[in-house]
Amino acid sequence: MIEQKPKVTIIIPHYNEPDLLLDALESVSSQKYENIECIVVDDCSEQPPEFVLDKFTEVTLVQHQANRGAAAARNTGLTHAQGNYIAFLDVDDVWDNEKIERQVEKFLSADQDVGLVYTGFKQILTDGSRINHAPKYRGEIYQKELEKDRIHPTSTVMVRAKVLNNVGGFDEDLPARQDYELWIRITEKYSVDYVDEILVTKKEHEQNISSNFESRITGDKRVFNLVKQHVAKHKFGALSRIRIYSYHYYLIGRDYDQFGRRHQALRYLLKSLLVYPFRLEPWLFFIVALTGIDRESRVFRYLKQVFHS
Repeated sequence: MIEQKPKVTIIIPHYNEPDLLLDALESVSSQKYENIECIVVDDCSEQPPEFVLDKFTEVTLVQHQANRGAAAARNTGLTHAQGNYIAFLDVDDVWDNEKIERQVEKFLSADQDVGLVYTGFKQILTDGSRINHAPKYRGEIYQKELEKDRIHPTSTVMVRAKVLNNVGGFDEDLPARQDYELWIRITEKYSVDYVDEILVTKKEHEQNISSNFESRITGDKRVFNLVKQHVAKHKFGALSRIRIYSYHYYLIGRDYDQFGRRHQALRYLLKSLLVYPFRLEPWLFFIVALTGIDRESRVFRYLKQVFHS
């Protein structure tokens, strides 16, 4: 019965994408799990999405009076949430109809120190190709998460409400990568687990936050500075430190290359290789940046598919 099931709050930030919001809400309404509340936080869209929400009677709309960004929208949703667990869904993503049910089952069978449960996801690129990302890491993964985001997109995650009350919500001062920074704070204090299934479809499109160069690069660098503070706080050994630093140099270089900033890309990728030359990713993207391989070419798509397989 519904009364015996813990309530799950679903938070969806929205800004000027009513068609995508419709798809996201349809994936919410298809969930097999019954005891849910759904909060859409509209971040001051030019056309508020009431006409979309009219199709979904169980959805609460909260509206910002000024555009504040997705992190602020999610935090606003948190202030209205009444669920035992919180799940986040971006408007350009959709869920399998068992996603919420499977995560709640995982929480109910887990120890209380498990604060977050995530799932695998399917990434659909702008050219229509697909990459499956299977979950791999569970338990106390704080150090691994500092090195690289092992949890990935916001839409794959469910968190205990009391965990977010403890560590806080999304950092609204970061222009990008707010989800990764929150996962770091959660894994510092709690274990994580996963549902070993692909239950989220993530669709890339030109309006994604990752397509905004200044936001992405600034977010990369600010998060790297925060990661350095974590490393210093916990006094990790030299090998762990250089592995962590190497990956973040690589990530910044990769993003510079994505936006055509070849000189900066090569500089950060070279830093990554000099710090720790035993990682495949920096070598791959150093060659891509050095040779100028077109990211829209078959060669690059093939390398990306092989790399993520």
